[in-house]
Amino acid sequence: LGTPSAENAQLLATLDAFHEHHGQLTVVAVALGVHRNTVRRRLRRVEELTGRSSASARGRAELWVAAEILRRS
Repeated sequence: LGTPSAENAQLLATLDAFHEHHGQLTVVAVALGVHRNTVRRRLRRVEELTGRSSASARGRAELWVAAEILRRS
């Protein structure tokens, strides 16, 4: 997620919405204007790139911290 690209910006926006809406995929999808399956696909891609799972509390926390660090760098 650290390398600037259109995909990474999209994944970061999805991750931000995921955290903001407490993981409620339907609400995240509406907020982003995409289908729920698109949100799932993007989250799987984040998991592939980071090795962290959005399904666990620890993984969500690690992803949130990583996103915050990216924004500040």
